[in-house]
Amino acid sequence: MKRRVVLSEQRIRRGVDANALSASYLENMGVEPRLTLTNAGLWSTLVRFEPHVVYLPWVTPYVYKFLRSRTTDVSIVNAFQEQNAVLHSPDAQMVQWAGKSDYLFAWGEAHKQKFESLFEEPEVVLTGNPRFDPYFDKSILDALYPSRQQLAERYALNDQQDWILLALDFPLVFKSSKHHKELIERGDISVQQLRIVKELYEVLSGWMRRFIAEDHEVTLIVRPHPGSNLDQIKRDFGRETESVRYIKGGAIPPWIIASDRYMSRASTSIVEAWLADTRAALIQKDKAINAGVAGLHLQETEVSLDSYSEFKDFVNNGGNGGSRSRHHNFLSRHYRLDGRSALRTAQMLRRIASQKSSSINYDGSMTENIINHAKYAVKKFLIESGLNRWNPLGRPGDEFLSQDRAQKKVKAISDNLKLKSRNEAFKIGDK
Repeated sequence: MKRRVVLSEQRIRRGVDANALSASYLENMGVEPRLTLTNAGLWSTLVRFEPHVVYLPWVTPYVYKFLRSRTTDVSIVNAFQEQNAVLHSPDAQMVQWAGKSDYLFAWGEAHKQKFESLFEEPEVVLTGNPRFDPYFDKSILDALYPSRQQLAERYALNDQQDWILLALDFPLVFKSSKHHKELIERGDISVQQLRIVKELYEVLSGWMRRFIAEDHEVTLIVRPHPGSNLDQIKRDFGRETESVRYIKGGAIPPWIIASDRYMSRASTSIVEAWLADTRAALIQKDKAINAGVAGLHLQETEVSLDSYSEFKDFVNNGGNGGSRSRHHNFLSRHYRLDGRSALRTAQMLRRIASQKSSSINYDGSMTENIINHAKYAVKKFLIESGLNRWNPLGRPGDEFLSQDRAQKKVKAISDNLKLKSRNEAFKIGDK
Protein backbone atom coordinates (compact mmCIF):
# COMPACT_ATOMS: atom_id res chain seq x y z
CA MET A 1 0.00 0.00 0.00
CA LYS A 2 1.33 3.44 -0.95
CA ARG A 3 2.24 5.90 1.75
CA ARG A 4 0.12 9.05 1.66
CA VAL A 5 1.23 12.66 2.15
CA VAL A 6 -0.96 15.77 2.35
CA LEU A 7 0.72 19.01 1.28
CA SER A 8 -1.22 22.02 2.53
CA GLU A 9 -0.90 25.73 1.83
CA GLN A 10 -2.71 28.77 3.20
CA ARG A 11 -3.15 30.71 -0.04
CA ILE A 12 -3.59 29.43 -3.56
CA ARG A 13 -1.47 32.23 -5.02
CA ARG A 14 1.62 31.57 -2.94
CA GLY A 15 2.80 28.05 -2.19
CA VAL A 16 0.50 25.74 -4.11
CA ASP A 17 2.83 25.70 -7.13
CA ALA A 18 5.80 24.80 -4.92
CA ASN A 19 3.75 22.05 -3.27
CA ALA A 20 2.70 20.77 -6.68
CA LEU A 21 6.36 20.53 -7.65
CA SER A 22 7.18 18.54 -4.50
CA ALA A 23 4.08 16.39 -5.12
CA SER A 24 5.32 15.61 -8.62
CA TYR A 25 8.55 14.27 -7.19
CA LEU A 26 6.61 12.28 -4.57
CA GLU A 27 4.45 10.63 -7.23
CA ASN A 28 7.57 9.63 -9.12
CA MET A 29 8.89 8.09 -5.88
CA GLY A 30 5.78 5.95 -5.45
CA VAL A 31 4.18 8.10 -2.75
CA GLU A 32 0.57 9.28 -3.11
CA PRO A 33 0.35 13.06 -2.56
CA ARG A 34 -2.73 15.23 -2.05
CA LEU A 35 -2.78 19.03 -2.28
CA THR A 36 -5.15 21.18 -0.25
CA LEU A 37 -5.58 24.61 1.31
CA THR A 38 -5.70 25.21 5.06
CA ASN A 39 -9.42 25.87 5.17
CA ALA A 40 -12.33 23.44 5.26
CA GLY A 41 -10.63 21.54 2.44
CA LEU A 42 -7.81 20.44 4.75
CA TRP A 43 -10.14 18.98 7.35
CA SER A 44 -12.19 17.14 4.75
CA THR A 45 -9.01 15.81 3.12
CA LEU A 46 -7.67 14.53 6.44
CA VAL A 47 -10.92 12.69 7.13
CA ARG A 48 -11.12 11.12 3.67
CA PHE A 49 -7.44 10.59 2.80
CA GLU A 50 -5.98 9.58 6.21
CA PRO A 51 -2.39 10.58 5.37
CA HIS A 52 0.77 9.24 7.00
CA VAL A 53 2.37 12.70 6.86
CA VAL A 54 0.82 16.19 6.89
CA TYR A 55 2.98 19.01 5.50
CA LEU A 56 1.63 22.34 6.75
CA PRO A 57 2.54 26.00 6.03
CA TRP A 58 2.68 26.39 9.83
CA VAL A 59 1.26 24.66 12.88
CA THR A 60 -1.33 26.21 15.18
CA PRO A 61 -2.86 24.74 18.35
CA TYR A 62 -6.12 24.22 16.45
CA VAL A 63 -4.45 22.15 13.73
CA TYR A 64 -2.38 20.24 16.27
CA LYS A 65 -5.39 19.42 18.44
CA PHE A 66 -7.45 18.28 15.46
CA LEU A 67 -4.74 15.92 14.21
CA ARG A 68 -3.75 14.54 17.59
CA SER A 69 -7.36 13.94 18.60
CA ARG A 70 -7.70 11.65 15.58
CA THR A 71 -4.38 9.82 15.58
CA THR A 72 -1.01 9.92 17.30
CA ASP A 73 0.64 8.18 14.35
CA VAL A 74 0.58 10.95 11.73
CA SER A 75 3.79 12.96 11.40
CA ILE A 76 3.31 16.74 11.45
CA VAL A 77 5.83 18.52 9.23
CA ASN A 78 6.06 22.31 9.48
CA ALA A 79 7.15 24.15 6.32
CA PHE A 80 6.88 27.45 8.27
CA GLN A 81 6.15 29.73 5.33
CA GLU A 82 6.88 32.91 7.34
CA GLN A 83 10.29 31.52 8.24
CA ASN A 84 12.20 34.79 8.38
CA ALA A 85 10.16 35.57 11.50
CA VAL A 86 12.31 33.13 13.48
CA LEU A 87 15.34 35.36 12.81
CA HIS A 88 13.83 38.69 13.86
CA SER A 89 10.78 37.80 16.01
CA PRO A 90 11.59 34.55 17.85
CA ASP A 91 9.04 35.38 20.59
CA ALA A 92 6.14 35.63 18.14
CA GLN A 93 3.32 33.15 18.71
CA MET A 94 3.69 31.55 15.29
CA VAL A 95 7.33 30.79 16.10
CA GLN A 96 6.50 29.30 19.49
CA TRP A 97 3.77 27.15 17.95
CA ALA A 98 6.43 25.60 15.71
CA GLY A 99 7.51 23.51 18.69
CA LYS A 100 4.35 21.44 18.29
CA SER A 101 5.65 19.95 15.03
CA ASP A 102 7.41 16.62 14.60
CA TYR A 103 9.69 18.07 11.92
CA LEU A 104 10.66 21.59 10.85
CA PHE A 105 11.95 22.12 7.31
CA ALA A 106 14.41 25.03 7.35
CA TRP A 107 15.15 27.33 4.40
CA GLY A 108 18.80 27.93 5.29
CA GLU A 109 21.53 27.33 7.84
CA ALA A 110 20.69 30.52 9.75
CA HIS A 111 17.05 29.44 10.13
CA LYS A 112 18.06 25.89 11.10
CA GLN A 113 20.43 27.08 13.83
CA LYS A 114 17.83 29.44 15.25
CA PHE A 115 15.14 26.78 15.34
CA GLU A 116 17.52 24.37 17.06
CA SER A 117 18.43 26.99 19.66
CA LEU A 118 14.74 27.48 20.48
CA PHE A 119 13.52 23.87 20.53
CA GLU A 120 14.93 20.51 21.64
CA GLU A 121 12.20 19.03 19.50
CA PRO A 122 11.06 18.90 16.69
CA GLU A 123 13.77 17.59 14.39
CA VAL A 124 14.99 20.39 12.13
CA VAL A 125 15.90 19.48 8.54
CA LEU A 126 17.65 21.83 6.10
CA THR A 127 15.75 21.55 2.81
CA GLY A 128 15.76 25.06 1.34
CA ASN A 129 12.63 26.82 0.10
CA PRO A 130 10.81 25.09 -2.81
CA ARG A 131 9.31 28.44 -3.83
CA PHE A 132 12.77 29.49 -5.03
CA ASP A 133 13.37 26.51 -7.33
CA PRO A 134 11.80 28.01 -10.49
CA TYR A 135 14.44 30.76 -10.51
CA PHE A 136 17.11 28.13 -11.13
CA ASP A 137 15.47 26.01 -13.83
CA LYS A 138 13.75 27.33 -16.94
CA SER A 139 11.94 24.02 -17.44
CA ILE A 140 10.22 24.52 -14.08
CA LEU A 141 9.36 28.10 -15.00
CA ASP A 142 7.87 26.97 -18.30
CA ALA A 143 5.87 24.23 -16.61
CA LEU A 144 4.46 26.42 -13.87
CA TYR A 145 4.09 29.95 -15.17
CA PRO A 146 3.09 32.02 -18.22
CA SER A 147 5.77 34.03 -20.02
CA ARG A 148 5.87 37.83 -20.22
CA GLN A 149 4.35 37.65 -23.68
CA GLN A 150 1.55 35.40 -22.43
CA LEU A 151 0.88 37.76 -19.51
CA ALA A 152 0.80 40.71 -21.90
CA GLU A 153 -1.77 38.96 -24.08
CA ARG A 154 -3.86 37.72 -21.15
CA TYR A 155 -4.10 41.10 -19.42
CA ALA A 156 -3.81 43.39 -22.48
CA LEU A 157 -0.52 44.92 -21.30
CA ASN A 158 1.92 46.89 -23.44
CA ASP A 159 4.89 44.56 -23.91
CA GLN A 160 7.01 47.36 -25.40
CA GLN A 161 7.06 49.40 -22.18
CA ASP A 162 8.91 48.79 -18.93
CA TRP A 163 6.78 46.93 -16.38
CA ILE A 164 7.08 47.98 -12.74
CA LEU A 165 5.53 45.58 -10.24
CA LEU A 166 4.09 47.06 -7.04
CA ALA A 167 3.51 44.11 -4.69
CA LEU A 168 0.97 45.73 -2.41
CA ASP A 169 1.72 44.22 1.01
CA PHE A 170 -0.88 45.92 3.24
CA PRO A 171 -3.26 43.14 4.37
CA LEU A 172 -3.69 44.70 7.82
CA VAL A 173 -5.37 47.78 6.34
CA PHE A 174 -8.24 45.69 4.99
CA LYS A 175 -9.05 43.71 8.11
CA SER A 176 -11.98 44.68 10.31
CA SER A 177 -11.47 46.53 13.59
CA LYS A 178 -12.65 43.35 15.33
CA HIS A 179 -9.90 41.36 13.63
CA HIS A 180 -7.34 44.06 14.51
CA LYS A 181 -8.35 43.71 18.15
CA GLU A 182 -7.94 39.93 17.97
CA LEU A 183 -4.44 40.24 16.50
CA ILE A 184 -3.37 42.81 19.12
CA GLU A 185 -4.77 40.75 22.01
CA ARG A 186 -2.95 37.66 20.71
CA GLY A 187 0.29 39.62 20.50
CA ASP A 188 0.66 39.13 16.75
CA ILE A 189 0.83 42.89 16.17
CA SER A 190 1.11 46.00 18.33
CA VAL A 191 -0.94 49.17 18.28
CA GLN A 192 2.16 51.02 17.02
CA GLN A 193 2.68 48.54 14.18
CA LEU A 194 -0.91 48.92 13.05
CA ARG A 195 -0.60 52.71 13.14
CA ILE A 196 2.60 52.73 11.06
CA VAL A 197 1.17 50.34 8.46
CA LYS A 198 -1.88 52.59 8.07
CA GLU A 199 0.37 55.64 7.74
CA LEU A 200 2.47 53.95 5.05
CA TYR A 201 -0.66 53.04 3.13
CA GLU A 202 -1.84 56.66 3.26
CA VAL A 203 1.55 57.87 2.00
CA LEU A 204 1.49 55.39 -0.90
CA SER A 205 -2.11 56.33 -1.71
CA GLY A 206 -1.02 59.96 -2.07
CA TRP A 207 1.88 59.02 -4.32
CA MET A 208 -0.36 56.88 -6.50
CA ARG A 209 -2.98 59.62 -6.92
CA ARG A 210 -0.26 62.03 -8.06
CA PHE A 211 1.27 59.44 -10.39
CA ILE A 212 -2.08 58.59 -12.00
CA ALA A 213 -2.74 62.28 -12.68
CA GLU A 214 0.42 62.48 -14.81
CA ASP A 215 1.45 60.94 -18.14
CA HIS A 216 4.07 58.18 -18.17
CA GLU A 217 5.61 55.82 -20.69
CA VAL A 218 5.76 52.81 -18.38
CA THR A 219 3.25 50.27 -17.07
CA LEU A 220 2.89 50.24 -13.29
CA ILE A 221 1.28 46.95 -12.28
CA VAL A 222 -0.41 47.08 -8.88
CA ARG A 223 -0.79 43.55 -7.53
CA PRO A 224 -2.68 43.41 -4.22
CA HIS A 225 -1.89 41.03 -1.38
CA PRO A 226 -4.48 38.19 -1.26
CA GLY A 227 -5.94 39.65 1.93
CA SER A 228 -6.67 43.01 0.29
CA ASN A 229 -9.83 44.64 -1.00
CA LEU A 230 -9.18 45.64 -4.62
CA ASP A 231 -12.26 47.87 -4.85
CA GLN A 232 -11.09 49.89 -1.85
CA ILE A 233 -7.57 50.11 -3.29
CA LYS A 234 -8.95 51.62 -6.49
CA ARG A 235 -10.95 54.13 -4.48
CA ASP A 236 -7.85 55.10 -2.47
CA PHE A 237 -5.29 55.08 -5.31
CA GLY A 238 -7.33 56.21 -8.29
CA ARG A 239 -8.69 54.92 -11.55
CA GLU A 240 -6.95 52.52 -13.89
CA THR A 241 -5.10 54.27 -16.74
CA GLU A 242 -2.81 53.37 -19.63
CA SER A 243 0.11 53.63 -17.21
CA VAL A 244 -1.46 51.98 -14.14
CA ARG A 245 -3.04 48.54 -14.16
CA TYR A 246 -4.56 46.63 -11.26
CA ILE A 247 -3.92 42.89 -11.54
CA LYS A 248 -5.35 40.35 -9.12
CA GLY A 249 -4.68 36.83 -10.31
CA GLY A 250 -2.19 34.02 -10.48
CA ALA A 251 1.05 33.47 -8.61
CA ILE A 252 3.55 36.29 -8.10
CA PRO A 253 6.74 34.67 -9.55
CA PRO A 254 5.82 35.17 -13.23
CA TRP A 255 5.13 38.85 -12.53
CA ILE A 256 8.48 39.25 -10.75
CA ILE A 257 10.31 37.54 -13.60
CA ALA A 258 8.46 39.47 -16.31
CA SER A 259 8.83 42.89 -14.67
CA ASP A 260 11.73 45.31 -15.09
CA ARG A 261 11.46 46.71 -11.57
CA TYR A 262 9.84 45.69 -8.29
CA MET A 263 8.51 47.64 -5.29
CA SER A 264 6.93 46.59 -2.00
CA ARG A 265 6.43 47.72 1.57
CA ALA A 266 7.67 44.46 3.09
CA SER A 267 7.59 41.00 1.59
CA THR A 268 9.75 37.89 1.37
CA SER A 269 9.18 38.13 -2.37
CA ILE A 270 11.96 40.74 -2.29
CA VAL A 271 14.30 37.74 -2.21
CA GLU A 272 12.61 36.34 -5.30
CA ALA A 273 13.17 39.66 -7.07
CA TRP A 274 16.90 39.38 -6.34
CA LEU A 275 16.93 35.81 -7.63
CA ALA A 276 15.24 36.98 -10.83
CA ASP A 277 17.74 39.86 -11.14
CA THR A 278 14.84 42.32 -11.04
CA ARG A 279 15.76 45.72 -9.61
CA ALA A 280 13.99 46.16 -6.29
CA ALA A 281 13.09 48.91 -3.82
CA LEU A 282 11.10 49.27 -0.60
CA ILE A 283 8.49 51.91 0.18
CA GLN A 284 9.97 53.97 3.06
CA LYS A 285 12.23 51.16 4.23
CA ASP A 286 12.94 52.47 7.75
CA LYS A 287 9.26 52.96 8.53
CA ALA A 288 8.48 49.48 7.20
CA ILE A 289 11.14 48.04 9.52
CA ASN A 290 9.78 50.04 12.46
CA ALA A 291 6.35 48.61 11.70
CA GLY A 292 7.56 45.32 13.14
CA VAL A 293 8.79 43.58 10.02
CA ALA A 294 12.50 44.08 10.63
CA GLY A 295 13.43 40.98 8.67
CA LEU A 296 17.02 40.72 7.54
CA HIS A 297 15.86 40.58 3.93
CA LEU A 298 14.37 44.06 4.42
CA GLN A 299 17.49 45.43 6.08
CA GLU A 300 19.53 44.05 3.18
CA THR A 301 17.50 46.02 0.62
CA GLU A 302 19.55 48.98 -0.57
CA VAL A 303 16.95 51.17 -2.30
CA SER A 304 14.45 53.02 -0.12
CA LEU A 305 11.77 55.24 -1.65
CA ASP A 306 11.16 57.96 0.93
CA SER A 307 9.48 60.64 -1.17
CA TYR A 308 7.23 60.95 -4.19
CA SER A 309 10.15 62.18 -6.32
CA GLU A 310 12.15 59.06 -5.47
CA PHE A 311 9.12 56.86 -6.11
CA LYS A 312 8.47 58.50 -9.48
CA ASP A 313 12.13 58.34 -10.51
CA PHE A 314 12.41 54.64 -9.68
CA VAL A 315 9.20 53.82 -11.57
CA ASN A 316 10.19 55.81 -14.67
CA ASN A 317 13.95 55.49 -14.75
CA GLY A 318 14.98 52.47 -12.68
CA GLY A 319 17.98 52.93 -10.46
CA ASN A 320 20.43 50.49 -8.93
CA GLY A 321 20.28 47.48 -6.65
CA GLY A 322 18.38 44.25 -6.36
CA SER A 323 20.38 41.72 -8.35
CA ARG A 324 21.27 38.23 -7.19
CA SER A 325 25.01 38.97 -7.45
CA ARG A 326 24.68 42.14 -5.37
CA HIS A 327 23.04 40.16 -2.56
CA HIS A 328 25.09 36.99 -3.02
CA ASN A 329 26.60 36.95 0.48
CA PHE A 330 23.25 37.47 2.18
CA LEU A 331 21.53 34.84 0.05
CA SER A 332 24.23 32.23 0.61
CA ARG A 333 24.18 32.80 4.38
CA HIS A 334 20.44 32.51 4.79
CA TYR A 335 19.18 30.18 2.09
CA ARG A 336 20.15 26.88 0.52
CA LEU A 337 19.86 27.94 -3.10
CA ASP A 338 20.52 25.36 -5.79
CA GLY A 339 17.11 24.69 -7.36
CA ARG A 340 16.67 21.34 -5.58
CA SER A 341 14.67 22.36 -2.52
CA ALA A 342 11.43 20.75 -3.75
CA LEU A 343 13.31 17.53 -4.45
CA ARG A 344 14.88 17.51 -0.97
CA THR A 345 11.46 18.26 0.53
CA ALA A 346 9.92 15.33 -1.33
CA GLN A 347 12.78 13.01 -0.38
CA MET A 348 12.38 13.83 3.30
CA LEU A 349 8.60 13.53 3.21
CA ARG A 350 8.94 10.11 1.59
CA ARG A 351 11.49 9.06 4.19
CA ILE A 352 9.20 10.11 7.04
CA ALA A 353 6.19 8.39 5.47
CA SER A 354 8.14 5.17 4.88
CA GLN A 355 8.74 4.88 8.61
CA LYS A 356 5.00 4.47 9.19
CA SER A 357 3.04 1.25 8.99
CA SER A 358 1.16 0.83 5.73
CA SER A 359 -2.19 1.25 7.49
CA ILE A 360 -3.03 4.21 9.69
CA ASN A 361 -6.31 4.72 11.52
CA TYR A 362 -7.90 8.09 12.17
CA ASP A 363 -10.43 8.15 14.97
CA GLY A 364 -13.33 10.56 14.99
CA SER A 365 -17.05 10.49 15.42
CA MET A 366 -19.34 10.13 12.45
CA THR A 367 -20.93 13.45 13.39
CA GLU A 368 -17.59 15.26 13.30
CA ASN A 369 -16.78 13.72 9.93
CA ILE A 370 -20.11 14.82 8.49
CA ILE A 371 -19.59 18.34 9.82
CA ASN A 372 -16.15 18.61 8.20
CA HIS A 373 -17.40 17.34 4.86
CA ALA A 374 -20.33 19.76 5.07
CA LYS A 375 -18.01 22.72 5.76
CA TYR A 376 -15.96 21.79 2.71
CA ALA A 377 -19.06 21.48 0.52
CA VAL A 378 -20.38 24.87 1.69
CA LYS A 379 -16.99 26.50 1.09
CA LYS A 380 -16.87 25.06 -2.42
CA PHE A 381 -20.41 26.22 -3.19
CA LEU A 382 -19.79 29.76 -1.92
CA ILE A 383 -16.59 30.13 -3.95
CA GLU A 384 -17.91 28.66 -7.19
CA SER A 385 -21.23 30.54 -6.99
CA GLY A 386 -19.62 33.87 -6.11
CA LEU A 387 -21.69 34.23 -2.92
CA ASN A 388 -18.50 34.53 -0.87
CA ARG A 389 -18.24 38.21 -1.87
CA TRP A 390 -20.33 39.06 1.18
CA ASN A 391 -18.33 38.36 4.32
CA PRO A 392 -19.48 39.93 7.62
CA LEU A 393 -16.13 39.16 9.28
CA GLY A 394 -14.22 41.24 6.75
CA ARG A 395 -11.80 38.41 6.04
CA PRO A 396 -10.83 37.06 2.62
CA GLY A 397 -12.80 33.97 1.62
CA ASP A 398 -12.19 33.72 -2.09
CA GLU A 399 -9.76 30.82 -2.36
CA PHE A 400 -10.62 27.24 -3.19
CA LEU A 401 -8.55 24.39 -4.64
CA SER A 402 -10.46 21.45 -6.09
CA GLN A 403 -8.79 18.06 -6.12
CA ASP A 404 -9.31 17.85 -9.88
CA ARG A 405 -7.49 21.13 -10.42
CA ALA A 406 -4.73 20.16 -8.02
CA GLN A 407 -4.11 16.81 -9.71
CA LYS A 408 -4.03 18.42 -13.16
CA LYS A 409 -1.38 20.85 -11.88
CA VAL A 410 0.74 18.01 -10.50
CA LYS A 411 0.38 15.97 -13.69
CA ALA A 412 1.28 18.92 -15.91
CA ILE A 413 4.48 19.48 -13.95
CA SER A 414 5.37 15.77 -14.03
CA ASP A 415 4.81 15.57 -17.78
CA ASN A 416 6.63 18.78 -18.67
CA LEU A 417 9.65 18.27 -16.45
CA LYS A 418 10.16 14.58 -17.23
CA LEU A 419 10.75 13.95 -13.58
CA LYS A 420 11.81 10.36 -13.99
CA SER A 421 15.05 11.32 -15.75
CA ARG A 422 15.61 14.27 -13.41
CA ASN A 423 15.16 12.12 -10.33
CA GLU A 424 17.54 9.49 -11.63
CA ALA A 425 20.13 12.20 -12.16
CA PHE A 426 19.60 13.50 -8.60
CA LYS A 427 19.66 9.96 -7.09
CA ILE A 428 16.30 9.80 -5.37
CA GLY A 429 16.57 8.79 -1.75
CA ASP A 430 19.76 10.74 -1.04
CA LYS A 431 19.60 13.98 0.93
